[in-house]
Amino acid sequence: MKGKNFPQKKWPACGEIDIMEFVGKDSTQIYGTVH
Repeated sequence: MKGKNFPQKKWPACGEIDIMEFVGKDSTQIYGTVH
């Protein structure tokens, strides 16, 4: 999910929230992290 100001500021300047993340080095796992 990208920041509300995405139309004015492109990624990564607009920020992002990852709900689930696929890490390319490990194709068998999907990660979820709260921090």
